[in-house]
Amino acid sequence: MVDQSKIRGLLYGLSIGDALAMPVHWYYNRRSLFDDYGWVTDYLSPRNPHPDSILWRSSYKAANARGEILHEQARYWGKKGVHYQEVDSWKRS
Repeated sequence: MVDQSKIRGLLYGLSIGDALAMPVHWYYNRRSLFDDYGWVTDYLSPRNPHPDSILWRSSYKAANARGEILHEQARYWGKKGVHYQEVDSWKRS
């Protein structure tokens, strides 16, 4: 029999880990990562500019309206120094 509490704990853990790691995605230089965030122990907004962003190498065009998955984030694709998950509404006042 499957222990439902273990499955629930697993799913919460995955979600929490993903949320904690979000701002540090795509850092390839550990020194830059530590300089920008130190030890990540809390939920943080991504910082800009992102020193290791590879978005400037990317392009994005949805095949159709149903395939549009980036929404307001699409404007950041193809730009250098921008964190791909920076969205104006996430900025803290």
